[in-house]
Parts: sequence; C-alpha cells; structure tokens
Amino acid sequence: MKFGIYYAYWEQEWVGDFKYYIEKAAKLGFDILEIAAHQITTYSDKQIEEIRSAAKANNVLLTAGIGPTADKNLSSADPAIRERGKKFFTETLTQIARLEVRAIGGALHFSITNKENFMSSRYRELTKIVVEENRKVLEAVSEHEVALLIDEIEKAKVIQLFAMGRMTASMRGFAMRLKHMGLDAYVVFDTTTPVIGKGDLLIVNCAVTEIDLGIIQRAKKAGARVAIITAHPEYEQGKYADLKVTVPGQIFGTPPEIASVQPMASLLEQALFLFEDIVVMMLIEKRKVPMEDMQKRHTNLEGVMGSFA
Repeated sequence: MKFGIYYAYWEQEWVGDFKYYIEKAAKLGFDILEIAAHQITTYSDKQIEEIRSAAKANNVLLTAGIGPTADKNLSSADPAIRERGKKFFTETLTQIARLEVRAIGGALHFSITNKENFMSSRYRELTKIVVEENRKVLEAVSEHEVALLIDEIEKAKVIQLFAMGRMTASMRGFAMRLKHMGLDAYVVFDTTTPVIGKGDLLIVNCAVTEIDLGIIQRAKKAGARVAIITAHPEYEQGKYADLKVTVPGQIFGTPPEIASVQPMASLLEQALFLFEDIVVMMLIEKRKVPMEDMQKRHTNLEGVMGSFA
C-alpha cells in the first residue's frame, strides 16, 4: 500500500514550489505527492526537469490535479469555450506527461444549463423505460384470470385485502375504489375490519412472504375464498388460493418475472397499482356504476378544494 498527500495541505494558493514539497513529502514518509496542474503550461523546460528529477531522486510518485476554469469548459454549448478547453487540456496533459505523471484528478466544469439539459434528458429517458416496463407486465396478464377475479369480487359478500410493504399502496387504493363502488371492502388488521368467513373473499397482493402465507391459511380455515395477485403463483401461497392472477413484475429477478432497471420490487408495485385500477374500471363498466355515486361515497372530511372529475 502507498500513502500520499496533496501539496495544498501546506498551501493556501493553487501554486507552490513543487520541488520543495516533493522533498518534504519524502522526508515525512509519503510515497505520492499530488501537485496542481493549473499553471503548469507556464513552466519552463528547466522547471519541468527539476520537478521530474526531484521526484525521481526522492522516490516520490507524482499525480496531478486539474481544475479548468469555466471559460475552458469542454461541455459548453459555446464552440469558442470548447476550443479553449481543448487547447488547455492538450497543453496541460503534454506537460504533465513530461513529469511522468500517470494519474490525474480534479473536476471538470459542468455548466448549469448543460446539467439541467442532462437531467431533463435523463428524466425523459427513464420515463420511457418505466412506462415500457409496466406495459410489458400488464400485457402479460391473462385476460381469463382477470375475468375470474372480477367474478370472485362480484360474488363475495365481504372483501378483505392484504399486502406488505410498498405493496400496501396499491392494495389500499384498490380497497378504497371497491368501497366507492358500494362493495363491502376492508383492509386486513384495520380496527373496523370484521370477521372473515364463508362467502367472503381475501385478496392478497404479491403473496411471497411467510406473513402472507399465514393469513391465507387462516382465511381458508375460516371458509373464505382466496385470490392472490402475484408474480409467483408457484409459491406455497398459490396452493391455498382459489384464484391466482399472475402479474409478472420484477421482485426477485427470477422467472416468470419481467426484468426491470428499477430497484427491487418497484416494477411489481407500480404494475399492481395500475392493474387494480384497470380492474376497477372494468367493474365500473360491467356494473354500470355512475361516477356521481362513487363521488358521494368518497370521504367528505378532508375538504377537497374542487370537484372530482
């Protein structure tokens, strides 16, 4: 292992007597000294040779820090500024090569305009990727399984829903819309959730945890029917389910999942929310539920500052 220090530890300016600092670094036991390359193009051949020789004599490896000013910004939209940047780097890198410097550090200026353009461009790029991922997942869902899910929902006396982690966002949104349609829907473990039994339906989002499994087993023992909406119908939870709807968003990165650039189970979480909103729309159309009726069932305690569409 080698240890190094930046000459600026002893300086307050971006210039210094590098020959002196090479000798000082060597006496202190350092193997590496980083020097500043900001003004190295102004050094004479004699100065360059003195610095190179001092480093060799003291067995000190030189590295260089480069920090061009904004008027030499290689990423500038201004061709003249880019040309100055090109000239600066060509001359600077030529000089530090003469010092036998093989490693450089520092920062390149990045104009705020270009940074904003980059962030905007990356946002658009990621938007397309995420939307496309969700499209693939939703189109992979079996329409037959969707029809069976709608049938189970319509037949149920009481509907209870359960999910873990971020999956609860889609689950609670689904429960709310079912309630808005006039169906008797509840979230498992909420304080007002009633007993579950024969004629009732338990819907579990994701269904890949031991907690999910325990709840499913208890619901079946109580006589309720169970529907799981999951990327893994082959898991043990699926053995107890009366209906399995496969929504193959990424969660573990294993088949039959559709791969995602997003972290962990983000794709499945998003796809479940969209999937259940689509199911809601299909139920609204099938049951001919007036929007006015759904709006009347929405809570009126939050003081929404406008009328729903």
